Amino acid sequence: MDRLSFLFSIGLVALLLLSTMGAALGHPVAELSMPAFFWHDGLFVEDEFLIEQYLPDMPPNIREEVKEDVKIITHVVVKGDTVKSIAKEYGIEENTIINNNNISNPNLIVVGQQLRFPSVDGLIHTVKRGDTIYGLAQTYGITIEDILEVNEVDPTVLTVGSTLILPNAKPVVAQRTVVSSRSGTTTAVASIPTFRNLLWPVNGVITSPYGWRRNPFNSAQTQFHRGLDIGASRGTPIFAATSGKVVHSGWLSGYGYTVILEHDNNYTLYAHASSLSVKKGQWVEKGQEIARVGATGNATGPHLHFEIRIGGNSSSKAVNPINYLQR
Repeated sequence: MDRLSFLFSIGLVALLLLSTMGAALGHPVAELSMPAFFWHDGLFVEDEFLIEQYLPDMPPNIREEVKEDVKIITHVVVKGDTVKSIAKEYGIEENTIINNNNISNPNLIVVGQQLRFPSVDGLIHTVKRGDTIYGLAQTYGITIEDILEVNEVDPTVLTVGSTLILPNAKPVVAQRTVVSSRSGTTTAVASIPTFRNLLWPVNGVITSPYGWRRNPFNSAQTQFHRGLDIGASRGTPIFAATSGKVVHSGWLSGYGYTVILEHDNNYTLYAHASSLSVKKGQWVEKGQEIARVGATGNATGPHLHFEIRIGGNSSSKAVNPINYLQR
């Protein structure tokens, strides 16, 4: 054995002893690398040598856990498959498979059927026009961090038609509530489904969607836009998106002349109007004119700023209007 090979052997033994002692003391070396120099067929070789392959097997509980990428799984049902067995195979809840495939009866899946679901519990969401990370997090009761952790996406720009995984999200469940009618009677309705398919409040073009954007008054800053801006000519009629009671009709700080309608504990807001057609306390019907487009308050031009607030009359309750308006 030549001198170089001898020195290398001594060094390797020392590292192996160090690794074993470290493991015994509770500080295992999961993987060490060192330049290995040796002679082979008369040539001097330098290579990366992984010490891990020479270490004794470590118990799983002290090896570094490798986190697998979250992904969308497509499972083709084979004979003997059940929702329960498939869920167990992939380590997810049965409801994750059921919710993502609109399965009404878990006992009626058939051979050859394709089931699509995320590798973690949650929902697969196809991005629609107007969607934002903030809005999705608010709608499904999860955090922005939850979404960004498992999706490689620019949180300020979502591509319509792209797919997101919403970890721990569950389908929005209809809630039974009681609302008052003009006659004073009360009727039990499902608040969330009833609050879908709202009328577009003005004929125009979307000039600024819900979500993060550059501040129109300071391009060096970004701000979260809590509504939908629809550009239209000054004086264009603004209509009630759905029936409700007027709880505000007048000036509202940066919103300018504004109408707010109450629909049980949900609200719609119509801002920057040039004139108002209704008064506080008045009941209005869906499609009734309530104001006219203007540029009052903080506005760069004539448009309607439209908000939908779910569960309270506060800007913090604002959600993406696109998800509630007629398609």
